[in-house]
Amino acid sequence: MAVKEFSQHQEVTPLLEKYLRTAQQSSKDEIHDVSVAVASLAQQTVEQRLQHIREETEIRLWSSVFKSSAEGIIITDCDNNIVAVNPAFLQKTGYLAEEVLGKNPRILSAKRENPEFYAAMWQSISSHGYWLGEVWDCDKNGTQRPYLMSISSVHDANGKTINYVGYYTDISDRIRAEDELRRHRDNLEELVAARTLALEETNQKLTLQSN
Repeated sequence: MAVKEFSQHQEVTPLLEKYLRTAQQSSKDEIHDVSVAVASLAQQTVEQRLQHIREETEIRLWSSVFKSSAEGIIITDCDNNIVAVNPAFLQKTGYLAEEVLGKNPRILSAKRENPEFYAAMWQSISSHGYWLGEVWDCDKNGTQRPYLMSISSVHDANGKTINYVGYYTDISDRIRAEDELRRHRDNLEELVAARTLALEETNQKLTLQSN
């Protein structure tokens, strides 16, 4: 098949075209060597395309997870400036994307945590690439909410940190339930203490009367 005809039916690289032209002007042994080289190039091309397809599929999958997650997701660059947020984050905080992109996540802080808290958090991320804990943040209207937050570092092929990914889970309902249980427990403890005191006083009176 002539190079021109081959090019009309398949995508070929300049190097592959060179091999095909060489094959047309060579001996049988040379043609065999060129054929082997062409087959190798074709195999490499197929593998590269398959890898490209796999990468595109993975990107689409993660994009779908990012957009459809019910939990807030925030991605920052290596300097901790926000580069992406998902719809759930915007819904929970009330911010528009353009209001937070390029900003440091500290704009969300309710300022309940002390510097030692954040120092320990970043030490964990630096040492283990991961941190999980509870924080209080503010939405756009200033309402403070408790979140269970996880932060993971993302690295390039050389191990250099290029991004941080944070997942926000609103735990307001859990905190309210814990507070109600705590109040109920405190009330029970006060009631038990009052009953115990009343019984002790009654026993003391009975003891005095019997004497």
